Amino acid sequence: MVDPNLLSRLVGMLTTLEREIPLAEGVCRACARAFGARGGALTFAPMTLEQMTVTTGDETTQRMEDLQEVLGEGPGLLAFSRERAVATVVGSQASSIEFPDFPAFASGAATSGLSAAVVAAPLRLERRPLGVLTLYQEADRAPLRPDAAQQLADTASTILLSSSTPVEQWWPDDGRRHRAIGMVMAQLGATAGDALAVLRARALAGSCTLRSVIDDVLHRRTDFGSDDDS
Repeated sequence: MVDPNLLSRLVGMLTTLEREIPLAEGVCRACARAFGARGGALTFAPMTLEQMTVTTGDETTQRMEDLQEVLGEGPGLLAFSRERAVATVVGSQASSIEFPDFPAFASGAATSGLSAAVVAAPLRLERRPLGVLTLYQEADRAPLRPDAAQQLADTASTILLSSSTPVEQWWPDDGRRHRAIGMVMAQLGATAGDALAVLRARALAGSCTLRSVIDDVLHRRTDFGSDDDS
């Protein structure tokens, strides 16, 4: 059951934000502020082609979220798949062996010099996971308690699902990702799933973000159907 005091607190925070920002971005910002996090992410339908993500906060938050999407693993995806909140500390000196549930993510974060205390909790509808809320704090701070994070995620779900606005309008424009997938499908004659895999592979090979690969495709700096593409 959602704590009415927490619900009122988040709704109050939403009223202080810019009116023109999409609902999901506002909820994400309010959740991060409510718990003093350095940043956060709100993702709907992770691990699918329909994934929609909004990230707010510092560069570390942005890079860690991008790393999760590129690698297909991490605290947020683990919380979604296990249908319960998880908390961990990912440090730049940590070994991937310490993180058997997401070794590639831990290794990638360490290689990139990223560190943070992370807590993630599923966004739920009648206990069925629809998405995930992930919050990031300084690595030397203890992560939020999983039960507190789940309460926050349940409150965020209540706000989103109580809105009369269509779900597609909750988020900042995420059409770029789908347009890039469509362009790669046309270039390679591939399925949507394979096209997304190609984009992720390019990001991994180039040690860059998925967002930058998408930008290159949309601006035609990268054409996977061209023989001279590098």
